[in-house]
Amino acid sequence: MENNLNKYILIKEGKALSAIVIAEQAAIEEQNAALELQNYLQKITKVVLPIKTFGDDSAPFLIFVGTVNGKNDFSTVPGISLKTVPRETESFIIYTTGNRLYIIGAENDGLYFGIATFLEKYCGVRWLWPGELGEVVPEKSTLKIPEIDLYEVPDFKWRERGPGGPLWGNSDRISKQRELGISEKHLTEMRLWERRNKLGGKKIRGGHEQANIVPPEKYSKDHVDYFALIDGRRDRDFEDFDGKHGAQLCTTNPDLIQVYCDYFDKFFAEHPDCDALHVTPNDGGRFCQCDRCRALDTGKRVKKNPEKPVITDRIYTFVNSLAQELQKKHPGKYLACMAYSWYADPPERIKIHDFVIPQYCLWSCYLHWDEQKKSDHYAIAKGWTEKAKNVGIYEYFINGAWPDLPRIIYPKIAESLRYLYNIGIKLYQAQAVDGFAINGLNYYIAAKLWWHVN
Repeated sequence: MENNLNKYILIKEGKALSAIVIAEQAAIEEQNAALELQNYLQKITKVVLPIKTFGDDSAPFLIFVGTVNGKNDFSTVPGISLKTVPRETESFIIYTTGNRLYIIGAENDGLYFGIATFLEKYCGVRWLWPGELGEVVPEKSTLKIPEIDLYEVPDFKWRERGPGGPLWGNSDRISKQRELGISEKHLTEMRLWERRNKLGGKKIRGGHEQANIVPPEKYSKDHVDYFALIDGRRDRDFEDFDGKHGAQLCTTNPDLIQVYCDYFDKFFAEHPDCDALHVTPNDGGRFCQCDRCRALDTGKRVKKNPEKPVITDRIYTFVNSLAQELQKKHPGKYLACMAYSWYADPPERIKIHDFVIPQYCLWSCYLHWDEQKKSDHYAIAKGWTEKAKNVGIYEYFINGAWPDLPRIIYPKIAESLRYLYNIGIKLYQAQAVDGFAINGLNYYIAAKLWWHVN
């Protein structure tokens, strides 16, 4: 057993017995992954492993680092023996054979996550919170590893700590932090922590994006009919509009489709790598009361506020129409829309377009200590999976505990994640801030569960 657990000696009593190997024309991302591995092995042992290229077999043990996509497809290099080739996005393999260790990613993210997993699982490194003080790096003069045969792919395909707290106007978390004077060093450390803990996945942009797509300051004068009819008027919210609340649209106005399509063309030209864009209405209430919009409602009332109608069918009828047009010029791109507020319940009359991601706003971290509320939320989440092919979650890790007060919520994070995964939900975004000093354990455990839910 001891021989199997410590079969391979990479570094012995301060002497390198191994080398890192990359392709001769390795991409910069592959080079950076090799440097990350080299850096942390040096932190552990004080030994700098050399980085070599294919064909240099002078070291007793070789650690091959690379990807299997693009021009440097690792699986086609002479002398490489890959028994399993990772192909799914973000996947990687780590395995040993003969005098070799392979850390191979399907693409750049998979490779980086493979390096992070190797350092964690086999070298004892931990990144508990951002910055050097959050690192746990064991110190030893000899580094041994066992036989390894590991293939991993994330359980959740979108793993994001989210925009963070309530948004100010149309700002996201990072732009607002910069505006408030938070240093670039701090933001860099935060991004590194997220990457080392394997956050990422699908690239879904925005939130309450409607104000950016149809800004009242641009359209309220000449196109007042684009906006919601409230008590017989269409201009009530324009003067005091804060960039996020109010100024809702009349979503049955057919002319809005072209306004959105023009925005999609510009957005995806500027963000070609983005998978999805949010088209969620502005926050707050005050939705359209015109006859066309109300005709799409089912008559159901919001459970917590019975005076308000459930408007899910009308909202997603509009989003479905947008998705249908989107596919004509941007095939494969998605639209996301929160399932929230007056449109939290699943639709009753329509199915969701295959390229629409409804993002149900769940509050398990605070409300699921109550069994009835938990049951109600789970039923709604299950209902969305019956109406949509791809369902996301927006979870409030911070809302309800202002300011960033300490709370032990990771049991509910774990419980809800396992339920959601088991009913087929694989896209997850949280609302979180930088309070690692008192709530970092919630974020750390969530990151682990997003990767492997069990």
